[in-house]
Formats: sequence, C-alpha cells, structure tokens
Amino acid sequence: AAAKKNWNRNFAKTKRGASGGFLPRPLLLRLRHPNSEKRNQPKFCGILSPENCFRKTSSALFQISSSGLLSKKVRILYNEYRQVSLCYHFFMDISDKELHRIATTCIIHKDGKYLVTKRSPHKKAFPNKWTVPGGGLNVDDYIHKPKSHGAPQWYGALDAALAREVKEEVNVEIGKTQYLLNLTFISPDGIPVLVLSYHAPYVSGEVKLDEDAVEYKWATLKEIKELDLIAGICQEIEMVEALLKPNS
Repeated sequence: AAAKKNWNRNFAKTKRGASGGFLPRPLLLRLRHPNSEKRNQPKFCGILSPENCFRKTSSALFQISSSGLLSKKVRILYNEYRQVSLCYHFFMDISDKELHRIATTCIIHKDGKYLVTKRSPHKKAFPNKWTVPGGGLNVDDYIHKPKSHGAPQWYGALDAALAREVKEEVNVEIGKTQYLLNLTFISPDGIPVLVLSYHAPYVSGEVKLDEDAVEYKWATLKEIKELDLIAGICQEIEMVEALLKPNS
C-alpha cells in the first residue's frame, strides 16, 4: 500500500510538471504491458531525467503493487547520458514541432565563377564535402540593435546573420543578397533545421578560411560539377547561373 501511495504521489507530480526525479509530462515514456489486450491503453509512465542519470546508480527501479497498473517490477537501465539525451530529442521532435534552427547559405559569384569551400573533416555534418558559405542565425545578430518601429522586433536579422557568417568563414564582403530557395533537414543531433539559400555578388576582400573549412575554389559551374558537393548545392548553383545568364 505504501509503495502504491508513493507511486501515485510521484506520478501526480510528474503530471503537474514538478521535477520529483522525473521529466515533465511531454517527455514521459509510455510502456504497455506485453500481456495487455488493450493496446492503446498506457499501463506505465515514467522516465529518468538527465540529472538522475548522473547518480551513482545506473538504473531506476519502480515497484507497483498487484492492485496497481502493473503486477511486476519495471526496470529501466541507462548506462550512458547519451541514451537519455536521445530519448529527450525523440520526444522533443513530437512536442516541439515548430521549433527549428535557422541557417542561411550564400552562393557568391564573381566573373562567372562561384566561391565554394571544402568542409573540415572534423565537422559532424558533411565532413570533407564541398559547399558554399553560410551558418546559423544567432540572437546577437539582432538583440543589441535598435528595435524596429519602437516595438520589440527587428527587421533584417537574416541579412545581418548571412553577412556575418560570410565574413567569418571566408573573409569577404558581399553585395545585395537575393533569395533563392529554402530547404529543411534533421541534423545529426536531432534538431530540425530550416535553411534559406541566397546568392550575392562578390564585392571585396581576400579569401581567408576559418577552422571549419580546409580549402576553397573560385570555380565555374562546369568545374563545380566535378567536386564532391553536399547534395543539392550543384543544382542551386545551376539555378543562379540561369538567373545571371538567362540567354546562355
């Protein structure tokens, strides 16, 4: 009876969002008893929080009496923090479907050639692949700038982010950016990413690479087709080529 009372108290805390050693309700792991005929009825709810996985014990043991939801012990083992992290990302994908990382890329053109860079082998995503400059939107790209129309909002954040990333990655200045297209993907760490692709003319600066790239080229479309590019980059450059040379 005492075990059942403690379980009910902990489960109530979990439903209200209190910690109590558990994750908030959206991150609950629902398990069905293998002998249950009601397949759509959850029989047990509970999961270790990331904080709990650092305790000396590597397991959580829940005892439920025969009059409770289950008539046996349910044992969940977590040997590494990564397992908890993967569980967390899985449920985040379900509960935060509108949450995305925002990134921009820029196809920089000069005299019929395009600036491409080769990603460092230490990069988690697309190591050693050729691509174009770009990166993620950061709150510092707008938060310290004057607000637009006196309201807590900022125009031009993506433009500022793209100019910053181009400067950081290849050390060049670009002209007016033109929107090309957008794409989405799930990153290796489980985060949905929205990428907005632009193109812009080269203005000035000597190309200098940061630590994320190991090589660069000013290359024609024909030369670019011979490189090992991230999927889709070549097709984007073809689109820009068609826009810049509509009669070719």
